[in-house]
Amino acid sequence: MRYSVATSITPRAAAKMLISNEIDISSDIPYSEALKILDELRTLTVEECLSIVDFNNYGTVADIKHIPQFSKIEKLFRVPLYFIESGQMSVDYPQLGFYLKLDINASLVSNIKYGENHGKTTAILGLIDCNNTRFIPSAFTSAFCSFDEDKQREIMLRLFFRVPVVQIILKAAAVDKVNGFLPMMALKESTRLRRSYSIRAIFKQLLLYDHSELNHRIENIVWEDN
Repeated sequence: MRYSVATSITPRAAAKMLISNEIDISSDIPYSEALKILDELRTLTVEECLSIVDFNNYGTVADIKHIPQFSKIEKLFRVPLYFIESGQMSVDYPQLGFYLKLDINASLVSNIKYGENHGKTTAILGLIDCNNTRFIPSAFTSAFCSFDEDKQREIMLRLFFRVPVVQIILKAAAVDKVNGFLPMMALKESTRLRRSYSIRAIFKQLLLYDHSELNHRIENIVWEDN
């Protein structure tokens, strides 16, 4: 669903729709409205986020484009900042990789993969958008960058609930033990393993809520790659 300020949707309702992937992040949402949505997003409770998770319709197998891969969570905060610092409205994989790594000795192939992985992960979160092999700002890029670091972390923590594979695992974990690898079984073993590190890093961040129900679900996740 496309969010429009012409509708009667409140910023809080829009924040929930952002978690449920019902907002077109490429839509023309005014900066002031994007600010309000993200400000509401950071105040969503764990109960509200889990309720959204439990009503998702992703099934049990994640699409590869919905499975994040990144090195460090801190790098994800820098991706939207590229557009603010550079003034550019698009960036390709190697340019973004170089910006994030700042390693003059890194190979082109290394920068391409680094930029692709971190850009696509940030796009899953909705903080930038992806257009073929280039990244562009989303409706929320500038608004996110305008918040201070503490508020950005609050926003990012809620956006982790937006990741489809995280939703699939958390929904299943509400009932019983769940193998975290199962939604990724269509991937090659080596790819599955690499991406599992990123998903586990997200769950480690979600434990910062110290919320009993969320903790219970994360404790129900086992990692058994057969």
